[in-house]
Amino acid sequence: MKLTSYLYRGPRSAASVRHEGGVLDVALVPGAVVELPAGHGYTESLQALGYLSPVPAKPARAPSTATKGGK
Repeated sequence: MKLTSYLYRGPRSAASVRHEGGVLDVALVPGAVVELPAGHGYTESLQALGYLSPVPAKPARAPSTATKGGK
């Protein structure tokens, strides 16, 4: 499962989540961005409680076309 960034808005907590054959330890701090596996049961539970909001992916920056001297 792919890790997805979420804004966490629940009580301070911590969790250990099984991910890709290992364990992912996550500190859940109100107002912090956390990475959790999308589609995982625990992630879905936190979303159902209203504790997680997806963080929009940052758009790739287009290369600057400005030239020296502003022309």
